[in-house]
Amino acid sequence: MASVQHQPTGGCNEEVCTPDLGYHSSESAQNGNLLFCEYLQNTIKKARISGLFFSPFRVAILRRQTNNARKMNIQPLIVEVNDKLKTSAFRFLETVGYGIDYKNNQYYFLDEIGSRIIKSLTEYGQVDIGSIAAEYDAPIELILEDTVAFLQGFLVCESDEKSLAIQSQDEAFLSYFSDNRIPLSATIEITEACNEHCVHCYRPEPSKEAWSVELFERTCIELKDIGTLQIDFTGGEPFLKKGFVEYLKIADKHGFILSILTNATLVTDDAIDVLKNAKVRNVYVSIYSSNPDIHDAITRLPGSFYQTVATIKKLTANNIPVFLNAPIMAINKDSPQGITALADSLGLEVKFAYKITESYNKKISTKKINVYSKDELSKQINGVGAQLAIAYITKA
Repeated sequence: MASVQHQPTGGCNEEVCTPDLGYHSSESAQNGNLLFCEYLQNTIKKARISGLFFSPFRVAILRRQTNNARKMNIQPLIVEVNDKLKTSAFRFLETVGYGIDYKNNQYYFLDEIGSRIIKSLTEYGQVDIGSIAAEYDAPIELILEDTVAFLQGFLVCESDEKSLAIQSQDEAFLSYFSDNRIPLSATIEITEACNEHCVHCYRPEPSKEAWSVELFERTCIELKDIGTLQIDFTGGEPFLKKGFVEYLKIADKHGFILSILTNATLVTDDAIDVLKNAKVRNVYVSIYSSNPDIHDAITRLPGSFYQTVATIKKLTANNIPVFLNAPIMAINKDSPQGITALADSLGLEVKFAYKITESYNKKISTKKINVYSKDELSKQINGVGAQLAIAYITKA
């Protein structure tokens, strides 16, 4: 699929899902129902050991709750929810929590109890049902039932693009960030250096490197503390940054959703190993033509087309999401259909940019290489041409 944009973007456009009781789980939380049963059994044991007197009626209630917990097997639910939560990130404030499922484009609001459950599962892999029940003066059995009900609701909570209520909630979610001045995402230009020398590049010559591992770690902590959910890495070329894999590990450690804008010529196997286990929204890759000669003429890096396509295939083979960005200018004005065919062959989406940003270098004007309006580019994408596309795709 192809679409035309003023410029490539990685922004969010999510719907909101607001379940009654919040829940989030780490993969280590695999035996929730057993934990509940153990808690109830231990309550009886501790009482006997400490010499406390439990009436037969009280013991009967605890045993009934234990039996009900056993019957209420939430193990399959936890496994299923864990799978869904692999593409989600959450943050916790004093009395609320929120999160994004970036794969299904959903926002989640969490109440106070929901935030506590999520945080407990994230940090310890389990939920202390007894403590929650005691704090809110609620029966343990009721907390368990509510948790099961939420898990079931969480799994069937789907967005509806046509729902006015959903759209209203979506606006409310974004207003929450705006009103409280919480940056939903942070764009970090990790380096100004680049191994390509694109004819349309608006950047000045790279200056001294600003980011160190220590500074980046502190920045991640601060962003996490104020509630930011996503980090967008840009450059230059991010993978040219010395030790970039370590930066990826730090961002992932702090639970951020990641996106990266790259030319995909320098992505190492170590980086792929990190990315395939991280919360990656998209790796945005620039592509200029299905014709290697045209692509390389723009990047001014011989062999860059084949290296980029090879890396794209390696990323997708590891289930790392890739999205193609295609700026169109005078030199590749006949390439839109070929790029669309290339994207289709790779099973990817592509966005075309029709307006090139003016260069910061006053000696060079990139504005002059703009060739299409938005409507004209749309006609090019849907018109005729691209006879060489399939041949080049096969060769790549």
